[in-house]
Amino acid sequence: LNEIVNPYLAEISSLKGFDSAKFLPRNSYSNPTETDCEVRDYVPGDSLRRIHWNISAKEHALKVRKTIGEEKQGVTIIADMRKVGDTLDIQLPSENKIIETVLATSFYFAKSRIPTTVFWQQGGEKRRNISDVASFDALYKEMADVSFTEEADGYALAEKLLMSDVVRRSAFIILILHELTDKCVGLLDRYSSLGIPVSVYVCTNDTARVSSNGLRANITYVPLECDLKEVL
Repeated sequence: LNEIVNPYLAEISSLKGFDSAKFLPRNSYSNPTETDCEVRDYVPGDSLRRIHWNISAKEHALKVRKTIGEEKQGVTIIADMRKVGDTLDIQLPSENKIIETVLATSFYFAKSRIPTTVFWQQGGEKRRNISDVASFDALYKEMADVSFTEEADGYALAEKLLMSDVVRRSAFIILILHELTDKCVGLLDRYSSLGIPVSVYVCTNDTARVSSNGLRANITYVPLECDLKEVL
């Protein structure tokens, strides 16, 4: 009889490098006769039809409705599902911590209803969009069944996604890796050049550290036996 072991879900209350204030509605007013919307200051050249007169009157300054695409939104998580090591005693702890980190970070955003897209490789590129706890359940089931393979190169996936619209529209990016190599540092520098905050979680017990001096990214090493609530 095979025993089914579900992944551990650590419910974290905060996340290093993540500014939740940037995801809180700003200048949003509720009116029973009008749909809530986001506004910004009027600038010369804006169409007068976009001016929100009610909010402008309340703030004593011209405010215009924002259009889709004016502001970066949501979170992108890219996970490395590559098999590392030659034996199960090396592979399993690393793989379990990768999965736990994916679930902990995703659930953190799901609870706050922050749109999140998770990418990984499993016989090709996989993607799961999360908007709340209900949609997180589908990701949890997928992570419970995920298989790590030598072909699932997280670095190659992150490099491919660098130019994608979903990454460039993100307000926050997370990479979850087995190791941080010189090649990865170069890729992270390219991600940081997008002007989007980047956090990297390196799941390893390896005490060797690649120099990341000058890198505009938050690097956190996650020991394989650690409690994620104390590390993330």
